[in-house]
Amino acid sequence: MRLFNVPPHQREQLVERKINSLIIYDISNDKRRLKLAKLLEGYGIRVQYSCFEVSLRPTQHKELVDQIMTFHANHEEDNIIIYQSLNTEITRLNAIEVNINEDFIFL
Repeated sequence: MRLFNVPPHQREQLVERKINSLIIYDISNDKRRLKLAKLLEGYGIRVQYSCFEVSLRPTQHKELVDQIMTFHANHEEDNIIIYQSLNTEITRLNAIEVNINEDFIFL
């Protein structure tokens, strides 16, 4: 990626930009719900029973969304919502801080 007219201190932020997403789902079929949970565990952390938080580079995020779209195809009774943000500021209230070591995330 070529970055013109960008100050050096901002280049790293642009190159390392991540998309923060919250993925929430409601799937009645136990087998399908478990399959989606296993998929999401490879990308992020479970914050509640049917809710995952992920912070991914744009290419990884697109890959995950593509996999979710494929998973959802022909199963329109499943409800899956993806909230995404490029904002790096995340506010957590009454939450345990979880650090993700990207070296140990398996895709």
